[in-house]
Amino acid sequence: MSISPDTIEFSRWLRSECDSLGINSNELARQLSMNRATVRIWWRGTSKPHSQNIFKIIDVLEILGGTSIDLDTLPFHLTACDTPTSTAFGRWVVQKLNE
Repeated sequence: MSISPDTIEFSRWLRSECDSLGINSNELARQLSMNRATVRIWWRGTSKPHSQNIFKIIDVLEILGGTSIDLDTLPFHLTACDTPTSTAFGRWVVQKLNE
């Protein structure tokens, strides 16, 4: 089974964002209150999280970094099908409605 380019792009994005904040996969797992092994799978590009977890990751990165992440510039595909309740998703919906 091959890994999709979208999964690889997510992994690259995740590592880049975390590197810029000075955190590793273990710290991200702690911040997300998630299993370290799960986060490492995303980190290595073995799989991509569901949209709801991506929105949780974005929320954590925004809080740690103190800046908003522009969802329109993400280098991977993101759907809202999981209907997460995160603030990042709320901002995205408001932005789309205002366009």
